[in-house]
Amino acid sequence: MDFFEKLITTFTLLILSNSTFGQLVGKVSDKQGNSIPFASVYIESSTAGTTTYNNGNYSLEIKKKGTYTVVYQFLGYETQKKEINFSGYTKLNIILLEEQISLEEIQINSKENPADIIIQKTIKNKKLIKSQLSKHTVNFYSRGILKINKAPQKFLGNEIGNLGGDLDSTRSGIIYLSETISIIKHQKKTKTV
Repeated sequence: MDFFEKLITTFTLLILSNSTFGQLVGKVSDKQGNSIPFASVYIESSTAGTTTYNNGNYSLEIKKKGTYTVVYQFLGYETQKKEINFSGYTKLNIILLEEQISLEEIQINSKENPADIIIQKTIKNKKLIKSQLSKHTVNFYSRGILKINKAPQKFLGNEIGNLGGDLDSTRSGIIYLSETISIIKHQKKTKTV
């Protein structure tokens, strides 16, 4: 092995050793054994996380040994936390239980509609509300973008070209971009700058 090959091998091993220490893998399912796709799996108090695949399986890369609290969440199911001592490749299957939600009893009264009370108060305070809204200023930002992917070479028998350099080698690019910053002032009449 010459010097160049040794350098490449050393560099490759250095990158691989720094990128990932091991993996936490497993499956998230419900009490009946059905897979739960797109459930959140993450290390508590960190940014390391993933979601389960369509079949409920997951794979989470962990960079170093240690004790971690792994959180499993999915809407409609109770959040589950598992503490693990991670020292390399670890498999952990989880069963999430359905969340039991009970609502307080409500009574429906046909005598008075709560929306009517709000409407009546609004009508009563119409002059006050109108005077508060008679003068105001708003800073407004608007952005419009038009992208094209895989543009054809010809359209209606005419060569398109690269649209003045806007298309890259995959015939994709931004062909229209508009940004607007406005100050809108309203004082009986609306004025836009």
